[in-house]
Amino acid sequence: MRTYHDHRRSQHAIDQLRPQRREPAQSGWTPTVAARPVGELAPLPPPPAAATAHYCVQRLDARRRVAVGAARRLLGWESGQAVLVRAAGDGQLLVEAEAQSPSSPSEAHRTFLDAQGRIRLTDALLAAAGMEARSQLLVRVCPEAEGVRLVSAAALESAFADHEGEDEEVVA
Repeated sequence: MRTYHDHRRSQHAIDQLRPQRREPAQSGWTPTVAARPVGELAPLPPPPAAATAHYCVQRLDARRRVAVGAARRLLGWESGQAVLVRAAGDGQLLVEAEAQSPSSPSEAHRTFLDAQGRIRLTDALLAAAGMEARSQLLVRVCPEAEGVRLVSAAALESAFADHEGEDEEVVA
């Protein structure tokens, strides 16, 4: 059990480690760093470059829904908004707001964002893109293009397999 004296000794040891402050009036101490004149601000660093795309990995659920919540935030989409989804080949789907989509409604499937920021995909779209329910997708939100690209994990794996062996050199 710690006693009062043990506490005082440990507190004294801690106080010895702290830097001592001297007030200017007590010992004639003056600061060594020149003070910046009032009103003069240090220059700010340049802002970081804006990200051109936002990436995340989502899983298709059993009802063929995928979350595209980042699109709501980055593109200003709202719950209940109509979006058009079309197959882009190579295991990819393109999702665009209905008003901004250049594709005709016959080429694309019309669906809506639900309250949780998910869209429902049809079996025909999944088959066209080579996707299955409960598979993982790379979701790429591109504010410049004002759209979302869904890429299947199989398409990513085949893209990496095509380039396998090119980057053999590893720097340690």
